[in-house]
Amino acid sequence: MNHNLNLKSMNVGKAGKEILRIMMFEQWVRFYFLVDREGTLYVDVPAEALERIQEKQPDLLPLAEMMNGDDVTYEKCQATVCAFASSRLDGQKFAPDILPKAFDSKDFKVDLYMFQLWNRGHEKYLDERFHDFEEWEEMFSEWSKLEEVQQYREKLVLGGQQNTAEPDTLQ
Repeated sequence: MNHNLNLKSMNVGKAGKEILRIMMFEQWVRFYFLVDREGTLYVDVPAEALERIQEKQPDLLPLAEMMNGDDVTYEKCQATVCAFASSRLDGQKFAPDILPKAFDSKDFKVDLYMFQLWNRGHEKYLDERFHDFEEWEEMFSEWSKLEEVQQYREKLVLGGQQNTAEPDTLQ
């Protein structure tokens, strides 16, 4: 008897983590491969970088290819990330109603805020030299393990108020 069960995950938290990774990658691409052409910003990922992405993050290569050569606006970036996440995760890895729940979850919103906080706080360091995406993932992960960062995250989750102030202890 052939049981071709194609079970989709119902784990909202796991979906949120995968969406966050996609958003981190999109930010990484824009951070290192943005060029200004006559006042318009474009993504320009060289062939060598695409080959490295293919080697290290083959699941994210299609996102880099979608962005490559395109002009950049907030709306376009948001639409690209959502379209990519939907095409790769919605109904593929996760049940159809899970991604909207993940995007709306408090944990995801706090995780995204924490990534943005990390990114802003480390921008000078990240700009000193090129860091592969796996380095970003590792640095963010290690930063997230710091006791003061965990305490701040917990306050956000429990309090529900995302303070826009950046405590010096988190940088």
